[in-house]
Amino acid sequence: MNQDISYLQRLNRPEGPVDVVLDTDTYNEIEDQYALAYLIKSEEKLHLKKAIVSPGDMDMNYQVLKCMGRSGA
Repeated sequence: MNQDISYLQRLNRPEGPVDVVLDTDTYNEIEDQYALAYLIKSEEKLHLKKAIVSPGDMDMNYQVLKCMGRSGA
């Protein structure tokens, strides 16, 4: 029963800014860039702790680098 109360307390609205880690592929689509901008501009509500950025489509990235002569292959 005490464990159930603990879970219910977690549903309460936080008192201050919420810590956020954003895992994103900002290269592919625009919505991740909007999310990042929203996080940066909402510091009174959200505290961006870390942004993890992946390059998106790895095969496409390789092909672009290959065309540029920078793929290492």
